[in-house]
Amino acid sequence: MSSTEWGGNYIKPTVELMKILSTQNKLLFVNSPYTIVDVYSGFTGKKQVNLKRALGFTNRLVKITPMEGAEAHLLTPPVGLTINFLSKGPLYKISLKINAWLVRKSVRKALKKLNMTEDLIHIVAFNPGMGLINGRQYGEKTLIYHCYDEVRGGNAWLKKHGVWLEEAFMKMIDGVIVSSRGLFESKVKHCPNCFIVKNAVNLSLFSQGFHKDKPKEQVIGYIGTLDDRLDYDILHHLFTNLPQTRFVFVGRILSQRGVAILKKYPNVSIEGPKPPEELPGYLKTFSAGIIPFIKDTFTKGIYPMKINEYLAAGLPVISTGFGDMREFEQLISIGDTKETFLEHCLDEIASDTPPKKHERRQTASQNTWFNLAN
Repeated sequence: MSSTEWGGNYIKPTVELMKILSTQNKLLFVNSPYTIVDVYSGFTGKKQVNLKRALGFTNRLVKITPMEGAEAHLLTPPVGLTINFLSKGPLYKISLKINAWLVRKSVRKALKKLNMTEDLIHIVAFNPGMGLINGRQYGEKTLIYHCYDEVRGGNAWLKKHGVWLEEAFMKMIDGVIVSSRGLFESKVKHCPNCFIVKNAVNLSLFSQGFHKDKPKEQVIGYIGTLDDRLDYDILHHLFTNLPQTRFVFVGRILSQRGVAILKKYPNVSIEGPKPPEELPGYLKTFSAGIIPFIKDTFTKGIYPMKINEYLAAGLPVISTGFGDMREFEQLISIGDTKETFLEHCLDEIASDTPPKKHERRQTASQNTWFNLAN
């Protein structure tokens, strides 16, 4: 049971893990249900929505081929109520139960059709509300929570409902999988069966961005979500002190404040979200990849996929020390002030060599989703 949908214009850790598990298991992947607002946005063209499937005009359950030698089944539940704007209280709880009932009815039908009634493992991916209501409702032998972000931070929904829903849900689970040391420290006190499965890289995809020679134009790039995790003071210092360098941001946009800030600088390009298969083309043009996150409770729990994606392309990586970076500290540069971050960018680009590029790619080759699963 996912908090996102399969596919789309960014890479999702749960989807990547489920692709691997589908090679040896029968998998039913349940998309996060569209809401009434999502459907309206789809009709008006503001959001990409499979309206026919969302409204049940085509089969909600389809077979997919995640990778060679694997198959899975993808379920799109009925449209649910829009509830996250509501405050905690009876109306929210009733609305959540209605949404969960719609999902539960759809899932039970799919499980029966697929003959998935024995030895069932129910994985709830960062959707504690749905897990709280629908956990233990399918006869599952094991209930697992996949937590890849910290609920005590981030967007408004997490701040309003994430904490209390997660705390209640974790009282009924058998185990929790987290993606970082920071999340482990936060969740193990609620569930002792806590295991770290770090984010990894699709090596065959991102190694296509490898280039042994330095690009003719100096480009510093960022691949990932443009949101309030970014340290805009550091970015301002980079933009103004490197006026001849082009800065490229590729990824979905969750902060209009961030967009407004970046648009002030003539040497900054905001590319928006791109399909994963287009990302290597951008990486080939980069001189370095950056991860300029602020340091707070939320970012402490992040193990960014982009670090191995940059390394798979052989790129120098400059990051703030927002989380546990010990395994990479000999390979990347870490700077927490705007001055040191700028200095590291200049040093990494100037000292880059083909042997260093190959060493980075070799490190990334050890951090693939296949290696994690095995």
